[in-house]
Amino acid sequence: MYLPEHFNHAADEDFARLVTEHPLATLVLPTPEINHVPFVLREGKLLGHVARANPLADQVLTSPVNAIAVFTGPDAYISPGWYPGKAIDGRVVPTWNYVVAHVHGELRATEDVAFIRSQLQLLTDQEEAKVGGDWSIDDPPEGFVDTLMGHILGLELEIRQIESKWKLSQNRPVDAHSVREQLQKHPIKAWMDLTAP
Repeated sequence: MYLPEHFNHAADEDFARLVTEHPLATLVLPTPEINHVPFVLREGKLLGHVARANPLADQVLTSPVNAIAVFTGPDAYISPGWYPGKAIDGRVVPTWNYVVAHVHGELRATEDVAFIRSQLQLLTDQEEAKVGGDWSIDDPPEGFVDTLMGHILGLELEIRQIESKWKLSQNRPVDAHSVREQLQKHPIKAWMDLTAP
């Protein structure tokens, strides 16, 4: 990923927030195989699952593979009309503000029922908390979830490297405040206000 220094964002707590708030990653294998998998971050690993019928399962069940999980946060078009500098000399153009992280690591699959159940519980608890729900994988009739778990494989991506890009108008400090104000006026999800803090 092209990563200019002023957009390089390596804060662990912000990466954890990105994965928690936007857990659906684009998972890329070298074959190439591309899938979309929700992950939970735990102790330097991403935990997820896929259907056994997914071709990805065949690739990772027998031996680990290198993979990249791409997490995408909020994004927004930034109008040059929002820049105070436009009135000075007119030398402004539109841009796009966004948050993204590329997580490189070794991906393994497992059929271990305890792992799969734990991962499902972690993901469900995390997401139910966001929507104010109270559903648990223990709610359905006995054996129902166990039967469904027979149709999925657990995934574990051991994190080796994180490239995190937060392109939030840091290169335009004079205009960043105005961009933040404009984003708050428009029907755009302004997570982190899509400008640098």
